Amino acid sequence: MNQLGLMALTLLIGSLACTPLKDVFGWTWPIRIRRMLGLYAFFYAALHFLTYLGLDQLFDVKAVFADITKRQFIYVGFAAFVLLVPLAITSTDRMVRRLGYARWKWLHRLAYQPRSSASFTSFCA
Repeated sequence: MNQLGLMALTLLIGSLACTPLKDVFGWTWPIRIRRMLGLYAFFYAALHFLTYLGLDQLFDVKAVFADITKRQFIYVGFAAFVLLVPLAITSTDRMVRRLGYARWKWLHRLAYQPRSSASFTSFCA
């Protein structure tokens, strides 16, 4: 389960590093894979959460909510996952057109918060 979370964090950091790589080195290839890295990060975060839900808590939703409120690092990790959901949903070209570029860009700047939260969770766990 920890490996799934670590992989999600690694991919999320990789997706966020694409823009600085373009700005500093002038490379354009990181921008082409940025969306894919972000969606892979969400996929691994979802697997991490589902593994926790299924194998650790045996699908006992009450136990999950009790654990989220009891242990701070699980609360922060769950909050990071919840913040990744709208980013994954709005990652398509159609959603960019539907939201308008300015609103879409504002929403996707929220990706920096889950990275910080996931880093905190990884450090505490």
